[in-house]
Amino acid sequence: MKKNLFILLLSFVVIHFFMSCTSTNITLSDKVPVAVVTVTANHTLPWLNEETSDGKSDDAADDPDGLLTYAVNKLISGNNVEMTSDRARVDYAAESLNHLLEETGGFTVVPKKEVISASFYRKSRENILNYMVALVSADGYKNFMTMGSKNARILMDQIGAKSLVMANFTFQKARVSGNKWNGEAAAYAKMEIRLLDSRGKELMDREYSAISINTVPIRDRGYNKEELVELFPEAIDIVINKFVVDCMQ
Repeated sequence: MKKNLFILLLSFVVIHFFMSCTSTNITLSDKVPVAVVTVTANHTLPWLNEETSDGKSDDAADDPDGLLTYAVNKLISGNNVEMTSDRARVDYAAESLNHLLEETGGFTVVPKKEVISASFYRKSRENILNYMVALVSADGYKNFMTMGSKNARILMDQIGAKSLVMANFTFQKARVSGNKWNGEAAAYAKMEIRLLDSRGKELMDREYSAISINTVPIRDRGYNKEELVELFPEAIDIVINKFVVDCMQ
């Protein structure tokens, strides 16, 4: 299965590369070393685009980032693996983003340890508005999605970077066939990416999305939550590779 997944991912990267030649892409090769400074994600796993006959969401999590939604869901389903695995998902996303920038893109990446241990990074505070949404940050990282150009330049001077990457993920579960009673469910990942150059100028603010190749069966409206959670690394790798390929020459 891992071999088949590797072949599928490789095929995707090659195809996406040639398709991207006609679009406006950002080349990172002259903006290295690049540093990942923020990786955040939502806590819950709501269904993607599910509505009932009255137009309301078929899932309790209408707003996956809302503090009220998160608090309620945590209270009523504290042992739900879809929620307790939130840290594992965002940590994997951070590791994969750093790794694939090097492996797929061939870009020099400032090690995470150097980024989060920089004095300016450690002393900087997150935007107070960050506390209005329920997001989890990857281990060691802060939520600097809204970092301005001045702070970006100061941080880059300290860590020797020529560009900064900020990523916010939204993870959801998607029904890819059948209906809510019987069908197939997959892992869905959406990634918002900000890319700043050496002057702190924003070069990119885009969203990428992907659905896992593998699925889990839905039977009598139930499915194996553990198996579904295990599909997210696959979706994460695909969505990150989309971004990385867009940054290649």
